[in-house]
Amino acid sequence: MALPYLIKYVYNSGTEEVIRKGKKIYSSRFVELTDHDELIHAVNFRVKDDTYSIYYKVSIEKYD
Repeated sequence: MALPYLIKYVYNSGTEEVIRKGKKIYSSRFVELTDHDELIHAVNFRVKDDTYSIYYKVSIEKYD
């Protein structure tokens, strides 16, 4: 996976709060990559909310 492109996209597109909360959730190991399509530059993650223990889907498209 082209992780550097994805990280660059998140830092350029996300608010400071989104980035802060994302780092907290990621460091708690509540993020799981479920799908990656290199052809259309799309990824899907399964993320566990750090407050309510609810899982939700996060999709990022056209990150390159």
